[in-house]
Amino acid sequence: MKARTKMWVVGSAFLILLIGISWPTPETMNAVQQRSIVLLMMSILLWSTEALPIGISSLLIVGLQLALGLAESFPQSVEGFLSSAIYFIIVVTMLNQAMIRVGLDRIIARYLMSLAKGSIQRTAIVVTLAVMILPILMPSAVSRLKMFIPLIEQINARYGLAKGSNLVRFCLWSFGGLNQVTTLVVLTGGGFAILASQYFANLGEPISWSRWFLLMAPPVYVCVILTSIVMWFYWKIGRLKPQPATGDTPGRANEKADGQPDGNRSNLLVTSIVMLGVLAAWILGSQWGIPSIVPPIIALAVLALPPLRIVSDEDLRHQDWDSFLFIGSAISLSTTLERNGTVDWVSAHVLAPVSASLPWWVGLLLFVVYVLLFRMAFVSPSSAMTVVLPLALSYATAIGLPQLDALMTAILFIGGSVILPIHSPTMFIAYQTGYFTMKDQWVIGSALLVNLFIASFLASWLIW
Repeated sequence: MKARTKMWVVGSAFLILLIGISWPTPETMNAVQQRSIVLLMMSILLWSTEALPIGISSLLIVGLQLALGLAESFPQSVEGFLSSAIYFIIVVTMLNQAMIRVGLDRIIARYLMSLAKGSIQRTAIVVTLAVMILPILMPSAVSRLKMFIPLIEQINARYGLAKGSNLVRFCLWSFGGLNQVTTLVVLTGGGFAILASQYFANLGEPISWSRWFLLMAPPVYVCVILTSIVMWFYWKIGRLKPQPATGDTPGRANEKADGQPDGNRSNLLVTSIVMLGVLAAWILGSQWGIPSIVPPIIALAVLALPPLRIVSDEDLRHQDWDSFLFIGSAISLSTTLERNGTVDWVSAHVLAPVSASLPWWVGLLLFVVYVLLFRMAFVSPSSAMTVVLPLALSYATAIGLPQLDALMTAILFIGGSVILPIHSPTMFIAYQTGYFTMKDQWVIGSALLVNLFIASFLASWLIW
């Protein structure tokens, strides 16, 4: 976005603010709710366009909550920064960086790809399985994608296929689009899942790692398998055959240099043991009442011990603090909107009347449509969730949908919608490689959306 365009967007945001707070208050709401809706509109515009740096706009939203009288005190305006979720994201990200530093990610990737045993079709199946399994071991979807891109290119070259072959397209869309969905299967699968889990606490149902997995994994895996089948036939994977390699194929020149992980074996061993311990603590910790954030914090402390120094203060300094400010301020704004009744007002007067007299299944369909419409306004799933989920839950209550069904359905669609590449960081990176077209994106993205609906309907009927 050009500087002049950004100035117009920022000017429009403040114009919305000025008009909104000076407009006569409707009889159905109070002045605080009116100002809350105006601030919500302003925040959506600034966060979705990033006309201001995301960290600066986040601090601005915190300040405006005070200036507009939406928060009674500064501690109330920064309530979201007390959430363990935003600290969990930083800790898990640092653990993921430690795995990459010692080369554990490459060992896992090469082992998985060795299972293909020279078959193109088996390679596609292994990639699908890797997309489904790896979130349990590696929290970052972006790291998983970047880890596999060079490996996919090397394997494609060994089969003697063209650089942009259908195998490459299948694999990269798997790690770009499906990878975004499978991140949801674990509570520790990145910022989105961690933030989403906070809403269980708001419903009075704090959720454990194992319960989250049991609720989310079945629909996610059904959706991934169905979409993989569509991709298999769309890119005609069954017809691909290895071709004679000619000369020095791409990726082979670097194979020797890239074949061994960085770091020494002791660091690799310690990191592997520590990560297995963290995973075990997440699975079993709920039975002993251990908060999910405790095991990774202890793991970081172990990896930072003087003899190891696998993580350091330097890693902490290079964390994404803009996202930290954004998530904290977004949760704060969301809490404010719920506390002063704005969320319930929007649901009761804008959303619910449309479907109040319709059958339940039509209400469910409209619920999904509302979620998707709000989702399309945001580039980031995490930013969409902080605004969409409170509205979605209030709307579900108004039309009589069970809260758990509504929450899980909204999470699936917010986290799994990748109709456009910009709606997912991993999808955008994969699309930027140039291996598939916008037509591919629309076809597979639409198939994924349909499969999300099928999976969520089955889960609502059989599991949730």
